[in-house]
Amino acid sequence: MKFKVQHESHELGPFTRWELRKAVETYQICAMDWCWDDEEFDWIKTVHQVLNDSNEAGPKRDASLNAIPKISSHKELVARSKRAAAEHARKKTELEDYKKRVENELIREKERLAEEEKKLQELKKLFYEEQSRIEAETAHAREDISLAKESMAEERRKLAEVHRRQVKSSSEFLAHKRRTMEAISVDKEKLHEERKQVGELEQQCIREKAELEAMRHRETKFREGEQERIDSETKRLAEIGHKQLKEKTEIEDMRRHSIAIVEQTKKHLEEQQQSIALLDHRLTKEMTEFEAYRKRTMDELNQERRRLDDERTRLEKDRRRLLEQERSRLPLPGEPLHKDEKHYGRVLGLNGKMTYEEIKKAYRFAAFRCHPDKVQELHPDFAVLATSKTRELNEAFEYFKARYDRRKSGH
Repeated sequence: MKFKVQHESHELGPFTRWELRKAVETYQICAMDWCWDDEEFDWIKTVHQVLNDSNEAGPKRDASLNAIPKISSHKELVARSKRAAAEHARKKTELEDYKKRVENELIREKERLAEEEKKLQELKKLFYEEQSRIEAETAHAREDISLAKESMAEERRKLAEVHRRQVKSSSEFLAHKRRTMEAISVDKEKLHEERKQVGELEQQCIREKAELEAMRHRETKFREGEQERIDSETKRLAEIGHKQLKEKTEIEDMRRHSIAIVEQTKKHLEEQQQSIALLDHRLTKEMTEFEAYRKRTMDELNQERRRLDDERTRLEKDRRRLLEQERSRLPLPGEPLHKDEKHYGRVLGLNGKMTYEEIKKAYRFAAFRCHPDKVQELHPDFAVLATSKTRELNEAFEYFKARYDRRKSGH
């Protein structure tokens, strides 16, 4: 026996029973898809029912009872309604939990950003304090250098004064020496003029010589004293120069040390500025990523809300449309309850002349779309409407099948 299968609005097959089982195992078809006998369309069942049926030829029972599985009882309908409500509540709870998780994540991100900003403010405060301290030390160093320069200028002024006094004393000594030499020349001239009076003036000459020797001795002592004073003054000036050179060396060492400290401080400040810039860049990047994540999450939530609203609107429209169709099918007051070929044709969605193949195909598609199992997760009203629609489809198909059988038998 060959079977055809209705899978996602497409007819597949024909299959043997073994090929049908393999197709289900390889997920080519679903076990809840509808299938029928390809040779003679006299029943319609699910693939699961066909595979579990031990009779190869299939049951030859009433098509109104075997065509489509029906809901067994009102309890099963209520159970399915409860399951649908529980599933809806579960999805709503999951959505609320997801929303709460996203809100908690946003709160944690805000707290972390606040902590990062607080740390950054502390780093900036430390940086400004360090900068103020370095500026103060630099100002003190500059003041020390200025004081050293002033002391050096004072020492130079003192040395210039000493040198001036030394030059002045040397000039006085030279003037005195010149006057002394002039006096000696005058005395020699006088002696030369008075040589003629040697006899008479011998005693006077001896006395004058003695005075001259005494004067020379005093002059020699005076020269020796002046030389010693000049030597001591030169030695003192040399010591002062050595001391100034030493102070100059110390000032130069201090200046180099201050420059090294300033360079080290500048380098440390540059490193701190680079680290602060890196922290600012990383913080900006993390804030950008968080803003993008938050925006993406909010967009997904909005899309999910819009989808749920659209789904709710569509289901409400379908329910209203099915209710209107059911009301339109009900007979009006005073209208006869006779159902003819046109009525059953409208039930199957056909008009005019209809072949038996067209009737079978219309019935299969309508039964596939309106089966109650397709709407068991929705509102219970949909299940009731689907059951009513399926009953009408079965009734219409039975009507046309009975006419076809009578026409085929010649009655």
